[in-house]
Amino acid sequence: MTKKRSGTKSKAQQEQEAREFQAELSKSWLSMRTGIIIMAIVSIAFAGFVAWNYVESAGLFKAILIGLMFAGILWAIFIGNYYFNRFLRRKKS
Repeated sequence: MTKKRSGTKSKAQQEQEAREFQAELSKSWLSMRTGIIIMAIVSIAFAGFVAWNYVESAGLFKAILIGLMFAGILWAIFIGNYYFNRFLRRKKS
């Protein structure tokens, strides 16, 4: 006698679950607004940290300038990554 397994799923059910799993993976973790807020806080904190560490060797004005430059680099990386991700995930028609 053979026992019927209760845990077996049909091929259609497995494909449906695979599509649902892929849909869950493609959703973003954070909203764009939350990401922008986090980036603003991190870039301001990083600019302050860099300026604070650089002020002794170069003076206040140059330290603030270098801190702002590093914050700008963070924003450039963020925006570049955003557009690169949009390019990779564009809808195929």
